[in-house]
Amino acid sequence: IAAGEGVCDHDVTDKVFITSPDDDGLIIYSSGTTSTPKGMVHSHRAPTLQFWLQSQLYKRGTETRMWTALPLFWTAGLNTAMGATLAAGGTWVMQESFEPGVALKLMARERVTEPYALPHQTAALEEHPDWANTDLSSLKQVFGKSAFARHPKVDGDPAWQSPVGYGLSETCAFFVAHPADAGREAMKASIGRVMPGNELRIVDDEIAIKGPTLMKHYVGKTPAECFDADGFFHTGDNGFVDDDGNVHFAGRRTEMIKTGGANVSPAELEVELRACAPVKLARIVGMPDERLGEIVVACVTLKDGARATEADIQSFLKGRVASYKVPKRVLFFADGDIPMTASDTKVRDEELVALVTKRMETE
Repeated sequence: IAAGEGVCDHDVTDKVFITSPDDDGLIIYSSGTTSTPKGMVHSHRAPTLQFWLQSQLYKRGTETRMWTALPLFWTAGLNTAMGATLAAGGTWVMQESFEPGVALKLMARERVTEPYALPHQTAALEEHPDWANTDLSSLKQVFGKSAFARHPKVDGDPAWQSPVGYGLSETCAFFVAHPADAGREAMKASIGRVMPGNELRIVDDEIAIKGPTLMKHYVGKTPAECFDADGFFHTGDNGFVDDDGNVHFAGRRTEMIKTGGANVSPAELEVELRACAPVKLARIVGMPDERLGEIVVACVTLKDGARATEADIQSFLKGRVASYKVPKRVLFFADGDIPMTASDTKVRDEELVALVTKRMETE
């Protein structure tokens, strides 16, 4: 943003006349929905429209002072935190990397009205020794069942909620949402209504979407490979629409693990672990966690005579995948103890999760 001060006005004007809203504007990468993250080509229109729609939806204005430490290479940071705030004429308080003590000082000093933190970040803030004494009385809106609303220096409604919504990197953020003033009961009952300009279909229980902020295509693929014959993108998530037009999320059709707000693909980690010399078999599962939503757990069988510790497996992966994808736990199983189908070609995940649950409860 600061670099823009040095750009000549004539250069900007010239670009306006040769640039279409439908031209390629940016590439956003997913946090990993298959063995490798997918790049999505978005038009100039997609983020611009999201900025404006979300600023209206969240009722932001010149008085808004947004704090976040979310990265800008994902749509939450780019659109919901930065774009929607600046589009409304508000102030964006950006922390380059999350550190709870520094974050609390920033919020108090800058009189932040709306903090956008992921659940594990909120938990870290609440656990910090400066939490109770930090002046957060400027807060006006928070996300979800947040510790911010329970803060001793916050005088607002303890049932505060920011809009509940549903979106994907492919849709450049939300395409279903509740407005900020929808009320707690409405937000608990559904994920909201289809946002203006979008179309939603339920196809064999799967949510399919088409709209002005939908990606143009995946990098390396044609539109025909990404959308159905009517131009709809099939999300891989189950859902339904009730008689009042409210959309309900009914679970992922895929095996994605959602940890700390980021997606982790089991397939990606399993591919990496095949290259780990001591590993004979590896299966990745997600297990419930109060702070992160889910944690990544690696279930590993070692080759005959091989030795490895939990730290060895984690260290191997740290140089190959993003830090949030490294398993929090590594459980070792004897050869034959990871339940397989009769053909020995697939892991019986439900049985494996039951075994992992029992192991983690007794350790």
